[in-house]
Amino acid sequence: MINIVEKKKIFFIISIVLIVIGIASMIIQGFAMDIEFQGGINVTAALGQKFENNDIEALVKDAIGITPSSVQKSGENGEDVVIKIMYQGKTKELASADREKLTDALIEKYGIEADAISISNVSATVGKEMLQKSFLLCLITVILMLVYITIRFELMSGVSAVVALIHDILIMLSFYSLFQIPVNSSFVAAILTILGYSINASIMVFDRIRERRRLATKKTVLNHLVNESILSTMGRSINTTITTLLTVALLCVFGSMMGITSLVEFTLPIIIGVLAGFYSSVFIAGPFWAMCKGGKNK
Repeated sequence: MINIVEKKKIFFIISIVLIVIGIASMIIQGFAMDIEFQGGINVTAALGQKFENNDIEALVKDAIGITPSSVQKSGENGEDVVIKIMYQGKTKELASADREKLTDALIEKYGIEADAISISNVSATVGKEMLQKSFLLCLITVILMLVYITIRFELMSGVSAVVALIHDILIMLSFYSLFQIPVNSSFVAAILTILGYSINASIMVFDRIRERRRLATKKTVLNHLVNESILSTMGRSINTTITTLLTVALLCVFGSMMGITSLVEFTLPIIIGVLAGFYSSVFIAGPFWAMCKGGKNK
């Protein structure tokens, strides 16, 4: 039987190394901000036919000399296209001539009417305000979770759960930075999804710890009690994680096969977040609580 609590230093070091690598990536290369936070234009076109994303990228590049930040298929049959083009450098607007060149290129290649093409500006100001409000929302969520767990269990249980949450958020941020996944509206949804998933798994562990403490004797060692509590929830945690991962992974594969970039960008971080949530609830939350409580005491 594995003693997770006794080997907690190994698990803590693994998390610290991953987070340090992620923080270094955030400092060196930062994040890949999507058009919503960078500003640019959004082009939608009803092509009415199948197409390859690479062909659209090449068409935009040849027409206006800018590589689009993303090309996404849309519509019921994936025959419509959404092209996102971020402003370059200090440019805050795409010239009228470039808009005409892009429109003419789409009309010539796919034989569509001008009415089938729509070009709109995307302001970075709105995106930045949304990002600020989203971080505030996440902060409020974490505080409310701390209050709830403190009332239901105790303060140290709340602190340990919040440590696990911060761990998961940092892992996801590291993943976004390392692999330069565009930060967009899906980013906020992914963070909130993982917060809910992770806290639920941690609460199961603390609930089992509370039950076993009620039945403990004066000879019961706290580390052993916590380890048994974690192991008793391990099966449920693994089953929940596998079930969630299968569903999300299928969506990710489907999005990749259909060329739906937005679906891939949403599901891929959630896969990492689910794995981080499982890891933190099993190897971080409980052992951290035991360490703070003096786990070798009876």
